[in-house]
Amino acid sequence: MSTGIQPTRLQTQTHGSVTADRTLDCRGTLCPVPIIRARQELDSLDPGQVLEVLATDLGAKADFPAFARNTGHALVAAEEREGVFIFYLKKVEVQP
Repeated sequence: MSTGIQPTRLQTQTHGSVTADRTLDCRGTLCPVPIIRARQELDSLDPGQVLEVLATDLGAKADFPAFARNTGHALVAAEEREGVFIFYLKKVEVQP
């Protein structure tokens, strides 16, 4: 089932000492969409690359740290700016 909202993908964004290789814009979507799309984007990245996720769902504040713990990917930075939650996830090599 499609929500009709497509994520925006940008390349190479920088936040402090963290440089994102890709940005996923999930603003306006609700749980679990930001997590599902982040997982899909991380699957397309190489280990060591960083995904920046933009989300406005209040649940994202708890969801992304839990997602990182459960998947082993590193949550290297998180912030809130003007009502937008921004998460930086570093893909790690997942052992089978």
